[in-house]
Amino acid sequence: MSIEEALAEHEVYVDELLKVFKKYSSAVNAWKGACKTGNTVVIQKSAAIAEELVKQLEEPTNIAAKSWIFDTRAYLESDEWRAELKAKCKDVHQLRVFEEDETLVVPPVIIKAEPGKSRIVLGRENWPTLHPEFTAAYLKKLNAKPPSVPASQQFLDSVYEGCKRYHPTDLSIRFAELYNHWCGAPGWKKENTKASMAQRIYELNRSGIQTTKDQKEFRTEGPVGKYSERDVFEIVGADGKLERYYSIWFK
Repeated sequence: MSIEEALAEHEVYVDELLKVFKKYSSAVNAWKGACKTGNTVVIQKSAAIAEELVKQLEEPTNIAAKSWIFDTRAYLESDEWRAELKAKCKDVHQLRVFEEDETLVVPPVIIKAEPGKSRIVLGRENWPTLHPEFTAAYLKKLNAKPPSVPASQQFLDSVYEGCKRYHPTDLSIRFAELYNHWCGAPGWKKENTKASMAQRIYELNRSGIQTTKDQKEFRTEGPVGKYSERDVFEIVGADGKLERYYSIWFK
């Protein structure tokens, strides 16, 4: 059984549970509303309905919980996850896909499995969402994003401002440090994954832009010497070549 089939089958049981829960939720909301208005008749009626419905929740909850028997670890240890994701990427979303040993490459992202953690990894981004269609659609979004010189200029200027703020003396900074600072803004990380950050650096290097708006030259660098792999941003370029980014400096 594929993971799509397993998820669809499990969803049927969750839907049955949801039907009862919606009735229960409706009774509780009516109960709450009556508390605000002082309608004691509705309070008594809603309380009685909720009391009866909560009993009905137990059976579908147990059935739904026990219905999920899919072995995620075995799935990720096998070739199935790659075959299913590859098929979605190629046949549904018309993406280029390369297979290398136990990884998939969907430019600009390298994908590998971590069975012990029940997830796959997209570039540097942990990805516990295993539905092939959901993942393929996300990869399509990354792949289809057109390069934009104005967007790359804005990105460079933002990086420069961050560099001035956190390292005003030497004007150099690790991309990982800057990314972590930016992630402090509410909602920013959700819209800006590590994979998309790597893509923006890649597009900047391809844009032909040579200076910030303040005429500061820049240069991006890959990892050298002693460094942590967690601080490296990776992307597969249009030519299939792996690009690795670690830091940037200005002068």
